[in-house]
Amino acid sequence: MPLKKKNKYIYIDKYTFRKRNKSIGNLDDFRNDLITALGDNIFKYETLDEIIFNSLKIIYPVNRNLKNDESSIQKKTSQVLKHFGFNNRLKAHIYKIGDNGKRIDITKKEPNLSAKDKYLNEIIRFKELPKTHFNYLKEESELHLLEITKLVTKYSSTPYISKHYLKEEKPPSNQSERMFLDYYKRCISEQQDILAYRYGEKIKERAITKVTKLPFNFPDWNFGGILDFPYYSSRAYSEGYFNHELIEKVYHRLIDTTIYEEDESYRNLYFNNKRLFYSKLFKNYSTQHYFQDIKYYLGVLPISQHRIKVIYELEFLFNKQKWVSFYGIALTQIEGLFADMSKIMGAKVKRRVYDKINVVRESDILNYLDYYQYHIPEMRNKFMHGELNGIESDKLNSYDLLTDIRFLLRFFYELDNSLVQLKKILAKQNYTFPTLDEVVSFFKILSDNNSSLKDYVKNNLEEIKQFLSVNLVVNNNIDVLILNLEEDIKNDISSVNDFLSRVFIKRCFNLDELNPKTIKSFFENSENNVLLKSEIFMIQDKIDSISKYSFFLKKHKKWLMGLEQEIRDYLNRISKHYSSDLNKLSVLSDFIE
Repeated sequence: MPLKKKNKYIYIDKYTFRKRNKSIGNLDDFRNDLITALGDNIFKYETLDEIIFNSLKIIYPVNRNLKNDESSIQKKTSQVLKHFGFNNRLKAHIYKIGDNGKRIDITKKEPNLSAKDKYLNEIIRFKELPKTHFNYLKEESELHLLEITKLVTKYSSTPYISKHYLKEEKPPSNQSERMFLDYYKRCISEQQDILAYRYGEKIKERAITKVTKLPFNFPDWNFGGILDFPYYSSRAYSEGYFNHELIEKVYHRLIDTTIYEEDESYRNLYFNNKRLFYSKLFKNYSTQHYFQDIKYYLGVLPISQHRIKVIYELEFLFNKQKWVSFYGIALTQIEGLFADMSKIMGAKVKRRVYDKINVVRESDILNYLDYYQYHIPEMRNKFMHGELNGIESDKLNSYDLLTDIRFLLRFFYELDNSLVQLKKILAKQNYTFPTLDEVVSFFKILSDNNSSLKDYVKNNLEEIKQFLSVNLVVNNNIDVLILNLEEDIKNDISSVNDFLSRVFIKRCFNLDELNPKTIKSFFENSENNVLLKSEIFMIQDKIDSISKYSFFLKKHKKWLMGLEQEIRDYLNRISKHYSSDLNKLSVLSDFIE
């Protein structure tokens, strides 16, 4: 809600407790308009009483004869409460059943509030002063701005940025310049985001949100301040994203392997005594376990056979303590894994590991890839040019690369990619489809447009059909999953159709007279669209189900081989009777936000 614009009066007769039509606002509209009308002054008031009085001053005609004394304020707040029906609204009671079977009233007793206090609770709905929270947000965001500005200055002062990029826009010529440019751009972008927040409307809206009393059925919290600063540098784990000297080099080695993940002293141990770090790490999770994990991921993921053989060779080199060979091969295979990832993501594989990593950047929530993008290429270049001064022969550095590869394979395994998802499912020989939804999800994976997936499905079609046959048809699982399918489809179609006919009764919605194209046009109409979006939450689950039923009926013949004749006839009958309506109503999925 923009707060700068200040209207002179709020006409109370234009609002009711519940909105009746376009020209009449509800209680929430009244409250929001009141706050907007108070403008930025709302962050200057020193007491809640000031807010109450100044809000009454702009409510017409309540403000007639208003005086800044207790009696007048009590009288005027009572008038506002009466207008919205708070003085005669019935109170809801909550009961529980006692041991003797009788109802026990457990309704929380409300204090006997004055009209002024009730006005504050029910109309203004402030529990604290906006000024206090606004000042906190302002001061903290200014500190964040100061810190990011220091980093902007740091990177803009580097020789490459200051002499070549800012003056000539010369592209980076090496890994170091490329890193400095990336970090400079990140800091500049973040600086702009913080400035926009600090001097924009969002900070005011957030202050209002923090002081607003929530409805009785909502917990009284505001995400512990998580939403206070909607920019990345305010997050605890963001330091390395804006300062290359703080790139995270440790936590990715610990994920799912040790209880020390959150222990900062254990993290510091890596830098102060790496030998002891790995001694403790491998005591909890041995190197053998690391290689077992690596082998599992290699057996599941879409990785070239040549690369799998090379990575398998790493275990032999590790056990024989051939540290130089291990170090050199591991470095090259890390780059190769990024090549495999970028390929299945549909990107053209480029020469530099830097570009390959950018393809999967969106999946890196905690910025672990900065280590791979900026540190690993530097180590590889030094190794290739003989500049490591013997550190490649230190087993501790090979331990680094072992844990690096294990994490990277895990990252690969968790990519949001249809081919990876398919391979993970196919790797489970006794996979169970617990619901029809899971079957539909599998069909959707198989139908994805990803080019790598299409090639894999084409080349492994019989294997996929056999997998579905074993886990759905032969074990009669599909018989159970579709047991009530016809009844469910019939009920959901009826529910959605009845709902739409009722909501759009004035616009004569008739499913039988429409087709998918005309239904789409009907709901793209501006008035119909507004009404649909305001009500669609009531039937959203049923629309989702209808879309899944429609997709299943379209795809089951292609993928489910060997169905018993009785099951085929059952599904064919459902398709014949309901596919038309399912296809029509599935269009509604496009209007769910």
